[in-house]
Amino acid sequence: MLSLPGNTAGLEDPTPQKINKGIGSEGLSCILSGIFGGVGTTSYSENIGLVGITGVASRYVVGAGAVILIVLSLLGKLGAVIATIPSPVIGGAYIALFGLIGSIGIMALSRADLTSQRNLIIVGLSFLLGLGLPAWIGANPLVFEPRWIADVFTTILSTGMAVGAICGLILDNLLPGTLEERGVKS
Repeated sequence: MLSLPGNTAGLEDPTPQKINKGIGSEGLSCILSGIFGGVGTTSYSENIGLVGITGVASRYVVGAGAVILIVLSLLGKLGAVIATIPSPVIGGAYIALFGLIGSIGIMALSRADLTSQRNLIIVGLSFLLGLGLPAWIGANPLVFEPRWIADVFTTILSTGMAVGAICGLILDNLLPGTLEERGVKS
């Protein structure tokens, strides 16, 4: 099992029960958000990057941060001050953050046997399709009936992260391999 936030915070891999609870709570929050007219909620890789940069992985700190951000969002003057932060400063912070996110992804890959042809094929095709297919779909959107299904597929296939993840999941489950090759503890 793989837990990027846990590994970043120096924790052991989560148990199947913890993974199920996490997926269930994220699903429940998406359902509640949809019922009340909000957007879907999800966890983001940026949060993992922030855990890596700050070394803080406490739920209480995240909760306190959320409350502080909600209160601060009610102060219009603060938004004006934040808007004055120069773009290069924000860009520099993003470079550090997304560089760390990429490094965490490489760390996740290092748990699998990268000397295995099977795994090299999975990683290579996932990267290739994740980088190339969205651009092609953007230039050639899918058109078939019913139109709404074509729109769903076009949206998914025009998102590089989704294409790479779907490709990796499919190949990892189709290509035979040992638990050690897959980076799963036995």
